[in-house]
Amino acid sequence: MTYSLNMFENALNVGIVSNDAGGAQNLSHFVRNNPKQYWFSVTGPASGIFLENIGLGIDESRSLDELMANCDLLILSTGWSTLIELNALANAKKQGIFAIAILDHWVNYEMRFKLSGNLLLPDAIWVVDEHALKIATNEFPSMEIIKVPNYYLKSELQKVQEIENQSHRLNHDRLLFLGESISENAHMNFGDELHFGFNEKSSFEFLLKYLGRDTHFNCILRIRLHPHEKDSSKYIKILNRLNAQFLRVEISTSTLSEDISWCTSAYGISSFALYIAACAGKPAFSCIPNSGFDLPFPPSLVKRIC
Repeated sequence: MTYSLNMFENALNVGIVSNDAGGAQNLSHFVRNNPKQYWFSVTGPASGIFLENIGLGIDESRSLDELMANCDLLILSTGWSTLIELNALANAKKQGIFAIAILDHWVNYEMRFKLSGNLLLPDAIWVVDEHALKIATNEFPSMEIIKVPNYYLKSELQKVQEIENQSHRLNHDRLLFLGESISENAHMNFGDELHFGFNEKSSFEFLLKYLGRDTHFNCILRIRLHPHEKDSSKYIKILNRLNAQFLRVEISTSTLSEDISWCTSAYGISSFALYIAACAGKPAFSCIPNSGFDLPFPPSLVKRIC
């Protein structure tokens, strides 16, 4: 057993801090599969995710100060849209509390640990697949980095299979577009919505042009917003401007597993949801218009449209 896993096993009170949606999925599923005495400080998009996955209500989430006063080990998710998790990590460092960060993706690792321009690293990093292990080990060679089970992926794939076993299919092709809040994050971190050379709006437009401009598509398009996205109007405006006419355009109100089960093909940018669709056996395509940008996914699962 590695040092950080041994610390977790021996900890009497484990603090959980989460705000980012993607990280919350992995962290909440880890908690559900590893019973301990936990103290939670859960905010933002993570609140609904923890409620859904482990039944944690807002009244059970503590302030960061209360959590730090009662835990002897901290596990936190990571993101790059807020500083909540990083502030918790900084407090843990000051108080000598062993801190573990779970990485839920394959990109922006160093950015996830930048606080006021300085690199602030936890005592250990946990990842959930071999591809992430390789990247993280290369970026942080002096740290303990270990792979833990991806309970979230396993749970979603099981849900998709159960739904598909019970569902009745429509005859038409069903396209699922998985949105992201790239423009908002890029503007917040770099002051430029197109800092990466693309964002969710240019990627969605690229997809529509790839499918065929000014064409009536004999298929259904469903748009699933990312938890950080506020509304769907940016996508509807692009549809109208390009006169893209589908049999039907829907804004998803379903769960991710329901959407993946529903679709005949999935399109997105770089979200973990697109990776889940690929693992579920759906043809999955990234519509990043910048061909010089390497796809972040494990090799060969998600293809690039061009």
